[in-house]
Amino acid sequence: MKLRGTKKWYWMACAYELGILLGGVVLNFTLCTGTNELLIFSTQAITGGVLATIPILAFFVFTISKPIRPFTSIRRFLDGFVRPLFAEWSIPQLLLISVLAGLGEEYLFRGVIQHGLSAYLGTPAAIICTSILFGLCHFISPAYAIAATAIGVYFGIEFIMCKSLIAPILTHALYDFAVLLYFLRFTKPGIYETPTAKVFLTSTGTSSETPPIP
Repeated sequence: MKLRGTKKWYWMACAYELGILLGGVVLNFTLCTGTNELLIFSTQAITGGVLATIPILAFFVFTISKPIRPFTSIRRFLDGFVRPLFAEWSIPQLLLISVLAGLGEEYLFRGVIQHGLSAYLGTPAAIICTSILFGLCHFISPAYAIAATAIGVYFGIEFIMCKSLIAPILTHALYDFAVLLYFLRFTKPGIYETPTAKVFLTSTGTSSETPPIP
């Protein structure tokens, strides 16, 4: 059954992100971590959340534009999985899934897990442990997991500095949306060397030895 680009797959993705949020809400209620009290809307949180998007977005653009080996596996994943899966989604759909991802994942990882662990391990250890778990949950390849762990540390520090969960939620959502929009609308499928030829990935994720038509 073909799911790529269909409404069914889109709503499955939305349900998955909502499930993460629901899991965080249940854990917060069960463990009494006080996560809801961290949802503080302030000028510092909103400004910090927007500005914090810029460095990681610039780093993303750098990683997919340079043929450096650790980053090649990430670009392959984006071309082979993300591009064909998300290519037909509209801009509002990309925005909604980004908002759900930012809200659900930050509520669970930074709001419940990191905040909860900090009471027992201290803030630095809580950030590290939560970020490693965040990276493992995004284990597409070793390079991708390391990148996700680093971003987890970034979000964790932002959460502490801005004193509000709204900041990393906003950064995460804006980053995901900007990355998807830039990658899907403004980049072309990559070119990968094989022992016998250059292989081009088409917009549907299939391989071809002829370059795609612009």
